[in-house]
Amino acid sequence: WRDGQLAFASESKALFCLGVPQRLNLSSLKDYLETGRVVHSKQSFFSDINILPQGSIMTFRDGQVSLEKYWSAAEMCDVPEPSGDIEARF
Repeated sequence: WRDGQLAFASESKALFCLGVPQRLNLSSLKDYLETGRVVHSKQSFFSDINILPQGSIMTFRDGQVSLEKYWSAAEMCDVPEPSGDIEARF
């Protein structure tokens, strides 16, 4: 959402074709280089591009963006905690 417009794409390069600047998000890059992982958040490696979190619905209405979570793997899985010594089972 910027200047009254919202653009959505499955990959960043599609947004670049629309004129979204390719400015690095140094904070996200720093986190990745320090941990070797992509920290799951709404920030991408580019400053003007946000990530829609998995299992979420984004609504854009009257110039406002709202996010609603509709699904979570943790909520769907009813996996019991392991009991006893895990190493002893292997």
